Amino acid sequence: SHVEELLALPLAFLADDSWPRRVQSAAAIADLARVLERAARAQAGGDKAAAALAVLADRALPELVRAAQGRVWPGKAQVLECLVLVCTTAANAKHGAADMPRVVSELLLREIPRGDLAYRRSVVTHFCALVEAVPALDVYAEASAVMLDIIAHGMSSAGDVDEEPLHRPLQLLLIAAAVRALLLALPQSRVLSEEEAAAAARVLCGVARDGVWNIRVASLECLQALVSSCVEPGRDGLVRALGVPGILDAIGVCAAEGKYVAVRTAALGALEAVLGSLPLIERVVGPLGTVARGILDLLANDPVPSIADRAKDAKAKSD
Repeated sequence: SHVEELLALPLAFLADDSWPRRVQSAAAIADLARVLERAARAQAGGDKAAAALAVLADRALPELVRAAQGRVWPGKAQVLECLVLVCTTAANAKHGAADMPRVVSELLLREIPRGDLAYRRSVVTHFCALVEAVPALDVYAEASAVMLDIIAHGMSSAGDVDEEPLHRPLQLLLIAAAVRALLLALPQSRVLSEEEAAAAARVLCGVARDGVWNIRVASLECLQALVSSCVEPGRDGLVRALGVPGILDAIGVCAAEGKYVAVRTAALGALEAVLGSLPLIERVVGPLGTVARGILDLLANDPVPSIADRAKDAKAKSD
């Protein structure tokens, strides 16, 4: 077929000794995947485009997985990007091996601790693209161990005085990417265990209190999703494991932040998640309404009208 002919040279060069040729090959395969995906979505694409995607998945995915093994080399991140693109394109079109997204996820998670900070951040970003495009993929147990380690150790080392000039900003970008990956990896088909919920909430509360503004925003958004997914009737142990008093403390610190509107907006979103289940939370962990409504009063007096008006609406609903 035409697709096999187009793939022949790039696939051959994926195993080349020259890393620039490997990168060029990955770029060519990625371009072909995008063209075929657009054709499959278009009304005129029809069965031919679907068949072409099937050929792409069958021929390219095994070779890309092989090319992504081994040491870190310049340009390897581009090969991983191509692998994720072809994998998600094939998965969404119901082509390729059914377990390929999990195979790619495991490969990426093994790669994340390797290489320099820029490479590690690229791999985390590719992992985010994978789990966002394949939401049914439940890899939270494996991903949370990697991401929480990045967040916790990254925050403790981000202020080292002997670091290289670009180390701190790269470290903070890696932490922000890891928090987003944790949010995207939250499973849709099951409930977190008490241990998983407690570990995530503990680390996220810490970075929400102490992180820079973009890490605070990402952490608050993740805490909001965590509360929404975990606080349900019949899950008393899970509600206790979350440590809602600690979450409210982190929300309060961010609500009092006077510089960044995005931080206070994210704090309000997380607070709304707590207020939405406050009767259930209080039944399990004790009275928290005074603390929660105190934070809400603070946000209702925010100088930014969008925050203040939204907080007043939330206050009216909770009264």
